[in-house]
Amino acid sequence: MPELNIKPIPQRLRSLNSAELVPLQDSNGDYLVITKQETNEIIKELIEVHSEIHLKKAITNVSKKFDDFVAREINPLISKEIQTLQKEVAAYLEFRIDNLANNICETLITKKFNEEVERRVSEKIKEIKGKF
Repeated sequence: MPELNIKPIPQRLRSLNSAELVPLQDSNGDYLVITKQETNEIIKELIEVHSEIHLKKAITNVSKKFDDFVAREINPLISKEIQTLQKEVAAYLEFRIDNLANNICETLITKKFNEEVERRVSEKIKEIKGKF
């Protein structure tokens, strides 16, 4: 009878019962024993690695769709609103400048008129004083 080379159970596996152990045979015909918890962790890592690739693709796809939507739908609206706002601001500034110019002109004309009236009154007063 051939002698079986039985290795001692590693310390990490001694406290577990056989239901918690998963035996696997590798390509050399050797059996590997791992726990269900280790298998669980390996499966989680595999899922994370594969899902991360798909998640990155999905994020890139969503980002591209969002950028396309913004370029197609939002940017024209914003551009139109900015142009409208620019026209309104320019019209408002033009209106305010016109009002300011009118006020300045009226003030200058009133001042010049008052100076002329004062000059003529002074001349009349001198004329009248000269007669007496």
